[in-house]
Amino acid sequence: MENRGSRSIFYSSNMVNLCIDSWTREGQRGRLYHPYAADAIPFLSLYEALDRMERLYDMLQYPEASAVFRTFTPHHGSEKCENSKTDRIVELSGRRERHRRNQEPESLKHLIEHRGSAATFMIHVRYRQHFSWQGEITWVDEQQKESFRSVWELIRLMDGALHSEL
Repeated sequence: MENRGSRSIFYSSNMVNLCIDSWTREGQRGRLYHPYAADAIPFLSLYEALDRMERLYDMLQYPEASAVFRTFTPHHGSEKCENSKTDRIVELSGRRERHRRNQEPESLKHLIEHRGSAATFMIHVRYRQHFSWQGEITWVDEQQKESFRSVWELIRLMDGALHSEL
């Protein structure tokens, strides 16, 4: 991550604060925060964090996925819509949580106040195209911002940032 000149973080309803507490080749551990959750969502692997972020984007329907997997069998996923169009029960952190689509999101100040022991990244996914994500990642500790064109590139940027500190 090299873009040191940019210090601004643009707020969006799908912004995620990824607080990394431990990052090794064997595993990653930390917490993620987003505007529609009052509490931290812990994760025990980067895959788990990315999966929870994908569920969040599906719940918000933003950014809208350009492609969706189709199935002919009943979906046994973790998202269930109830009769009301404004209520959704979503399992993001191993527990069922109720989210209201018209709920007032947390402020940017509240979202960015959390820090990880190893690193803190603000992730803004702008698009979900070609079965991947495109957006911007800001390494909060070093005030560096980079764009990414895929989840793979996002992971490589985080890994490069964390291993440059070692």
